[in-house]
Amino acid sequence: MPVDAASIDRHAQLKWRCRRGMLELDLLLQGFLEQGYDTLSAQGQISFQELLNYPDQDLYEYLMARAMPTDKDVADVVHCIRSTALT
Repeated sequence: MPVDAASIDRHAQLKWRCRRGMLELDLLLQGFLEQGYDTLSAQGQISFQELLNYPDQDLYEYLMARAMPTDKDVADVVHCIRSTALT
């Protein structure tokens, strides 16, 4: 399957947005981008992008299973990220 320039740009932008102020978040988010993002549905990919808008402290709480987002679609993506990290 050929890769177009738009998908390369989108991936680069997402990779940049996965860079956070905490190493733990960097590892989890970038690892998921490389291993699980492409397996998400179109809605899941949108929800992942929405998740990247959350503050680092909230992301940390979600990804460490100390809290869950109220948005169900975003919560599903958090679950996918945590599941991918455990494999």
